[in-house]
Amino acid sequence: MADVIFDKNFLRALEKLMLMGHRTSPGRYSGQRRSARRGDSVEFADFKAYAPGDDFRHVDWNAYARMEKLFLKLFLAEQDTSVRILLDCSASMAWKDGSKFRMAKQLAGALGYLSLANYDRVTVIGFGDENYLCGPLRGKGAARKLFNFIEGLPQQQRGDLFTLLEQLRPHFKGPGITLVISDLFFPVLDKALAALKHQRQEIGLIQILHPLELNPDYQGDLQLLDCETGNEKEISFNSSVRGHYQERLEDWRGGIKKLCHKYSVNLVDTASNASLEELTLKRLRKLGFLG
Repeated sequence: MADVIFDKNFLRALEKLMLMGHRTSPGRYSGQRRSARRGDSVEFADFKAYAPGDDFRHVDWNAYARMEKLFLKLFLAEQDTSVRILLDCSASMAWKDGSKFRMAKQLAGALGYLSLANYDRVTVIGFGDENYLCGPLRGKGAARKLFNFIEGLPQQQRGDLFTLLEQLRPHFKGPGITLVISDLFFPVLDKALAALKHQRQEIGLIQILHPLELNPDYQGDLQLLDCETGNEKEISFNSSVRGHYQERLEDWRGGIKKLCHKYSVNLVDTASNASLEELTLKRLRKLGFLG
């Protein structure tokens, strides 16, 4: 079953949105994200005195008529931004019915598409035991290539965000936006976020958990298997164990929120059975993730 198929109405709605990034970098092409650098867009920014060699097309002739001096109009440049989407392909993302991995692929496709529609440079990396890279892509004409790549990403065994960033460090330079789509079961999330900040990235984390991870309804004797390490553990699951689990879950999620506050990271958490359109078109906008 195809995971990354969107109807035309949804795609048109995505085209009206933009990732909220504050540290955008002047790119090689004109885009739709405003930069503080002066350029050739239509939004006025300032004046400067004319100097030999300046473009006469930008002379303010009304100012010349008043003051008999030549001034140039300056405009805000609209520049492309580098957007990296890091998609966790580890075994925990495919746990149970695979709904976490499906949601992750759909989100990567949706966020990648709206970035392409804004003429940003988009790179998608599926990471696990091996890393799969697509991009940089630019423009809506690259959407099919983006969707096909995401659709074909395989489930893997283990994945770690910090290890991925260390491997990619020589290849990604300059500021931009990095989006991580994962359940965030990483041993060293703190170091990973610090590394992204060091790379001058605006960071967005989208945490996807299965409904049974949020509220397990098991009862009785169970044998638990860690799907990434293969470790096994036998437990008797009752109301007391369920309460302890919920406490540990909230402590863990609270720790992630503290890290996000520490590094000024945008965090969105969702269940894997949530509506994709509700999440992207309403919730992400309400939380300031999209605008």
